[in-house]
Amino acid sequence: GLYGLWQTMKYILLELVSEDDEFIIICQDDHQFTELYSSDILIESIDEGNKFESDIILGGVSWFQSTFRTSKHLFWTEKFSGLQFAVIFKRFYKTLIDCSLDAFDAGDYRISALTDKKWIIYPYISIQRDYGYSDVTLKNNFPNRQQELFAGSSNCLQMLQNVASYFQGLSNEKKHAIGQVATITISTFIIDSLHDNDVSTTIKEQFQGRTEFQLTQLYTDPLISPADSLLKNLRTSIKRAVKDDDDVAVICLRGHRFPQHCSSQKFLEPVYNAPFLGSGFFVWVLM
Repeated sequence: GLYGLWQTMKYILLELVSEDDEFIIICQDDHQFTELYSSDILIESIDEGNKFESDIILGGVSWFQSTFRTSKHLFWTEKFSGLQFAVIFKRFYKTLIDCSLDAFDAGDYRISALTDKKWIIYPYISIQRDYGYSDVTLKNNFPNRQQELFAGSSNCLQMLQNVASYFQGLSNEKKHAIGQVATITISTFIIDSLHDNDVSTTIKEQFQGRTEFQLTQLYTDPLISPADSLLKNLRTSIKRAVKDDDDVAVICLRGHRFPQHCSSQKFLEPVYNAPFLGSGFFVWVLM
């Protein structure tokens, strides 16, 4: 069953797909639409996925590993099972055609390994009809197995959506206040391990013109291990922030660089709103 499904998908891509098709939908015979399906949701999901340059979008999955919401209808996922309804984009055709599968492989797991650009439509617009047996996944050969799997994975995504909505609501309540703190100054501790004037100059250049940062430079202790020295400087930074009654402090290493698109507003919004979300600290990923 696994091998036959994969060979049929390759046959479709090789023999039945037009060069003009920017994407296709492949369904298995146990696919069924949920009551939440609508053509609008499907089309919007395909448009959203195309903007993310996705390779494949799933109408619903029986299991997933690692996920986060990226748009109104889509969750990105690291790994999944369930190929009963799949939107496959033209950019992914050749990869699938060139991939070989043996009789013991699973197509959904192989696709998970072939691309990082995988998304799930949520709420699910497709699940697998439960016939009480599976001709593809033998371990699923008992009644209600598919219903339980799809219900479980759907509940997990709903939980994540509820959490995201909760924190988004908290954040929105406080966003109007960011304008009141536009002139804030933040104690900023730079930990320098090289004791090099050129390096010190370079890191200070990163903060040039950024008046929201009040800089203090700390040097690592060459007489102790790098890890112990870093911990010592972290403690020193926090003790100084406590002594000065600072509400927030920034700690960075000498290798820190701001990306070109970084602005004071982009930095201050999460700094200001994080405490309202119950955060004790956060790591800012500059991308």
